[in-house]
Amino acid sequence: MAPPPQRGIGARPNRSADSSVDPRIMAALMRLPTRQRQVVALRLFLDLDTDRSAEVLGIAPGTVQAHLGRAIAALRKDLIPERQKEIPS
Repeated sequence: MAPPPQRGIGARPNRSADSSVDPRIMAALMRLPTRQRQVVALRLFLDLDTDRSAEVLGIAPGTVQAHLGRAIAALRKDLIPERQKEIPS
């Protein structure tokens, strides 16, 4: 029997609900670990501040910042081609 669908923060979104998001971005977000995806959702999509995000997730504000930093680094690595990362001399 299949597990029940996830609900709440960080749950995988309904495909019909994400039609306005670039599929490459959505795929990169889905590759993030759950906690990083939750932090991205709260901080960037719902525009909650660090303290409120920490309260919602039951973690320390510093942990929210660490997860967000790691998530952004992972998204950059995943979405920006290597040749664009190089700084011209």
